[in-house]
Amino acid sequence: MKHLTIALLLIAAVDTSIPQISLRIASDKTSYDYSDPIKVTITARNLGSEPDTLVFTTGCQAGYRIDTLNIMHNMTCVQSFTERIVPADDSVTWGPPYWFDNFFSGDTLGAGRHAIVGWVDYLPSGWVSDTLWITVIEPTGVIASNALPENYVLGTN
Repeated sequence: MKHLTIALLLIAAVDTSIPQISLRIASDKTSYDYSDPIKVTITARNLGSEPDTLVFTTGCQAGYRIDTLNIMHNMTCVQSFTERIVPADDSVTWGPPYWFDNFFSGDTLGAGRHAIVGWVDYLPSGWVSDTLWITVIEPTGVIASNALPENYVLGTN
């Protein structure tokens, strides 16, 4: 007599859907004078009717880049799990110290158009923003520190 063996495979379904969170990056202006600080905020809005908890692997929950400059590179982050509760039909914002001061920073942005990309590092997948564009206006009436004196350039020296 032959025996028929049937293996039963159970697959556990785990809900890994993204919470009903809408994320947005914004700057305080679209055009900046050269010495203006660039203030960036990242907002998480809960579109649901229940609070959502975002879980993070570090204390640096959100940040951004301007072009290739990682604005968070000078931040010290606790290396432990942290969380942020986003109340139902409400929002939380990450803001200052998330700003870039072109005048006092060791890194500077030249005049022209610059791309800002933000992120929120929540588990399981995180979020990366669309590109936010800003413009830095070229300074006027400023003499570059590496420019030669006019009388030297004209050969009168």
